[in-house]
Amino acid sequence: MHKLNPLAIFKTLILILTVYLLILIPPGLIFKYVCLPLFTKGILHFLAGLFLFLVDFWVLLLTAIVFPGLFWRILSLKYSGVVPLDLSNRNMRNWVLSQIIYLPTAVILDFFHLYPLKTLHVKFFGGKVGKNVVMGGLVLDPSLLEVGDNTVIGGFSLILGHSVERGKIIFGKVYIGINCGVGVRATILAGTRLEDNSIVGAHSLSIKNSRIPANKTYGGVPARNLDKKE
Repeated sequence: MHKLNPLAIFKTLILILTVYLLILIPPGLIFKYVCLPLFTKGILHFLAGLFLFLVDFWVLLLTAIVFPGLFWRILSLKYSGVVPLDLSNRNMRNWVLSQIIYLPTAVILDFFHLYPLKTLHVKFFGGKVGKNVVMGGLVLDPSLLEVGDNTVIGGFSLILGHSVERGKIIFGKVYIGINCGVGVRATILAGTRLEDNSIVGAHSLSIKNSRIPANKTYGGVPARNLDKKE
């Protein structure tokens, strides 16, 4: 394993700190200078303060989407291929940094089931999402995801664009076509391809590099064709 450059580590930490400061500054200023003063001025002002506090929460969510996403795009933190678990490797560093600035917000949006904001979040980090898509579940590698129009991804599902095997991390794109469905709590692994009008059922597992043919329904662990006659 190669030695890490201390300067590179320092720059990375400064970048992460900068991103999270930019996330917190706008909602922090609103809370301090707008919300807090209202909490000490009678019941009507207190209620107004509560309302503005809720607005401030939405401001926090938006800054947590926009600023990390802009940094990801400006720095071009893309990753692909088969790479060693070694931070001296550019793809590995990009993946780790992407997860640090992406994942906390993704988990919060998934917890509150804020589907429109989740779609925006995935797009900011390089994901391709079509029209009329319901973006449920948790996407761990948005830059490796492409989703077609009129597709529904069920809540509590999990979509991964990577796997770790024998000291290496393997990245693979996930393609979900037009009019597809991913069931509740389904898991889609790296390299999976769902052709148009296909479905992966609830609680199912689509294994790495699998292909779900068009107009077919797959389910189970691992997912198998449910349209076959026994």
